[in-house]
Amino acid sequence: MLSTRHSLLNNFFDYDYATDGVAYQKKDDKLVVFVDVPGVKKEDLIVESINNTIRIETDRKLGISQGKSTKAFSINNRYDLSSLEGALEDGVLRLTIKEKESVKPKQIPIRAITWSWQV
Repeated sequence: MLSTRHSLLNNFFDYDYATDGVAYQKKDDKLVVFVDVPGVKKEDLIVESINNTIRIETDRKLGISQGKSTKAFSINNRYDLSSLEGALEDGVLRLTIKEKESVKPKQIPIRAITWSWQV
């Protein structure tokens, strides 16, 4: 479960989907992923992107659940993993991934045409 500050129970309707300490939220043209990593420091955290998969490795050095753990999950290919950014705050890792430009809706300009019939 996410830390108290970002508790899924407190913000249940703010998330589009949540499971196993991971919550997903669509914001404008970005996907924001929240991962519960209590007791993990920045230097004990590795985040990698491989193809359409994000892999998170943690090394907890304090508390009851000491040791290494790994989580991996797939991201829809509409998102550009090269834009992946991460931030760690209060035991919650926040990953932000932008949509690919090719999947964003594009407005098509419409021009007026005046018809003239010539015989």
